[in-house]
Amino acid sequence: MIQAIKIKGSALNAKEVATIIAKAGATNINTAALGGEAIATEAATAAQWSLNAAMDANPIGLIIVAIMALIAALALLVVGIAAVVNAKSEEEKALEKANKELEKAQEEAKAAKEAYENLYSKVSDYKTAYEAL
Repeated sequence: MIQAIKIKGSALNAKEVATIIAKAGATNINTAALGGEAIATEAATAAQWSLNAAMDANPIGLIIVAIMALIAALALLVVGIAAVVNAKSEEEKALEKANKELEKAQEEAKAAKEAYENLYSKVSDYKTAYEAL
């Protein structure tokens, strides 16, 4: 039985050692892959810088940039005009509402004036009747 335990323990140790070796190998492969990725990124960056320099030196690139700037300016103008139109619409709605409230207040003031004149007329009639006594 002791012999079986020793064999089992040796098997576990061998398994652990194999796992550690496999993990170390995977780490080395990963490190190498990351190094290759860094080199590829540097190469792509250099290629992009070269392309940017070529595009900057080409007059058609400047024309394209100018056209894009013009399109962007027109888009901003359209957005600005839309904002002004919306603001004007909101202003007109607010003015219509204010005019309706003003008309309502004028009608109420007219009704109050008529009520006052009616009351004044009745008081004047009573005063005239009282003075006639």
